[in-house]
Parts: sequence; structure tokens; C-alpha cells
Amino acid sequence: MSHDDFNARYSLHASQVGTHNLDLGGTDVSQEEHESTVQYLVRLKDGTNMTVHFLGLDRLNVDLSSTRSFYTVVHKFKQSFLLGYIVYFNSKHLSKFQNQSDILHLEKDSDIILETVIMQPDAPWGLARINEASPIDTTKEKFNYIYDNAYETGEGVNIYVFDSGLKSEHVQFGGRVKAAYVHRGGTSGDTDGHGTHVAGIIAGATYGVAKNSTLYECKVLPDGETGTVGKLFVSYDQTIPG
Repeated sequence: MSHDDFNARYSLHASQVGTHNLDLGGTDVSQEEHESTVQYLVRLKDGTNMTVHFLGLDRLNVDLSSTRSFYTVVHKFKQSFLLGYIVYFNSKHLSKFQNQSDILHLEKDSDIILETVIMQPDAPWGLARINEASPIDTTKEKFNYIYDNAYETGEGVNIYVFDSGLKSEHVQFGGRVKAAYVHRGGTSGDTDGHGTHVAGIIAGATYGVAKNSTLYECKVLPDGETGTVGKLFVSYDQTIPG
């Protein structure tokens, strides 16, 4: 079994630890020690005698000032194909495990999180294309767009749109537009429509990728006028946090 298989098949969610009634040391454990105590997954080399392995770890305890063991075993695996265990120990003792020649693999336990996958039917070609590894049939008019609602919608992401402005009240933006910059003498909004179109591709509820992101209107092209590269750079300099 590969290390990746080990991680995928035997990682436990941290919330499950309480079911093992662990004793993490009682009153002689400092707050700092308690906060740095971590659960690890340990896989031993084939043929390792687990009893001998733990005797070797226990002999290291003589180097510590405390009379308590520096580790707490949560679970020993019983399956013949998996020789190992789950253990709690303070991170300052990591090297004691790393130096054991009979340990094949050691890693921190990690959470298993369920994805919230959503399928958007009748999506435009552009959206469908970004979640397909192979080219799609462009003769169709509508496509399915599949995305993870928890991680692939731009939640918590700020996007600055430097263009002709944004129509902040547009239904596609759902109140996610904030004003960041308007060129001297101009007013917020978008009479041209180009900036709103671009923002819709970026973050529109139906047509956008980052559907939950926050949009910042950076209006560098005054209504009905042209701009310059210099004015664009000025807007960058005055808008984006340094």
C-alpha cells in the first residue's frame, strides 16, 4: 500500500478522538504543551515487532524530566496489511519518532471534508470548458458546469475590476460590488457596459466563475471617453493595497 493510500484510507477526523477517552497528562501538562499536542499516523516497516518498538520508545522517556510517557497511543491497527498505530504526542518530541529506524512513515492526522458539488445546467460554453479536461462539443448551445460550492466560488476573495465601471445593482452581483476608485471628475456606475460584462464573466451568479467573491469597481474609463495607460497605472497605485 502506498503512503497516499495510507493517508486516504486511515485518516481520522479530529472530532473522533474523544471517543478513545484519552488521558493527555492531567494537571502536570502546561497550557503550551497541551496546545502543541498533535495526533499522528504511524506506519511501521513490515516485520516490526510492535512490542519491541514501544519498548524502544519507552527507553527514551529517561531523557525527560517528567515521569509521564511522552506519547499516548490512540489505536493500534489490527489488520495484517497495516502495521501501525495512531498516537498523540507533543510536537517537541517529533524527532524521537523520526529517529526510529523501524518507522516507515509518519504524518500528522488530517481532516476528511465532504465536498459540496453543484451542477449548473444550461451553463455557457466558457464555464463548462474550465471543468473539462478534454475539448467539449461546441455545437451544443448549453452545457453542464460542475463545481465545488465550498471551495470554487471565490468565497472571501476580493476582485478589482479596472474598466468602464460596474453596474453595482445588477441582479447577477447580488450586492457584492463595492466602490474602490473612480477617475477624477467621473461618477460611479457603468454607462458603457463593458466593465459590467467583464465582471459578469468573473463573478456573475449565472455566468461567472467566482460566484461568491467581492467585486471592487475601479472606474478608469470615464463615461463615453477614452483613457490612457498612465491613468490605468495611477488607478492601480491608488487602489491596490501596498
